Amino acid sequence: MEAVNEERPIHPGISILIFAATVFLGFTVIGLFAGFFLALPFYPGDFDALQQEIVSGSTSQEIRLPLFILQACVSGVGLILVPMLSYRYMVKMDVSKLLRRNTGLTYTLAVCAVIAFTFPNSIIIEWNANWDFSGAFWDWCRALETSREELTIFLTTFQTPGEFIGGFFMIAVLPAIGEEFTFRGWLQ
Repeated sequence: MEAVNEERPIHPGISILIFAATVFLGFTVIGLFAGFFLALPFYPGDFDALQQEIVSGSTSQEIRLPLFILQACVSGVGLILVPMLSYRYMVKMDVSKLLRRNTGLTYTLAVCAVIAFTFPNSIIIEWNANWDFSGAFWDWCRALETSREELTIFLTTFQTPGEFIGGFFMIAVLPAIGEEFTFRGWLQ
């Protein structure tokens, strides 16, 4: 009699841990290195100078395109490509089936939900911005928030329609798609 070799399914808890680890690895290591590698030709200095300028929160014009490339790689590789490969390996399912499950109504409801939550979210953001704390830790947090606000203004001030379209895709569209695929599509 021939033995049947049945493959045991992965326990859901283990599956989630593996998936979370691969997303973390893809987002913080693989996507980051891919971004640095692809951004380096668009930066006048070497790798160390690029890294130092990014860490310091520089707002020089020469760092703008490398930052966009880095953002696109981290989002695309870390939140789309690596989770897609992880999902395909663990579930052994064609990822395109996930996309076919959703209908136009699903996407319409998602857009309406985002718009509906914009107003309540802005109230919470305003409330948070006006909260008054004191102490060294809060002073450090406020200084960090101010420097990140300057960087955000730098990255979202566009001179041409082409810059706007590219920036919008790399800052808003690609990360949004990646987050939705990762957290609502594959993880849930």
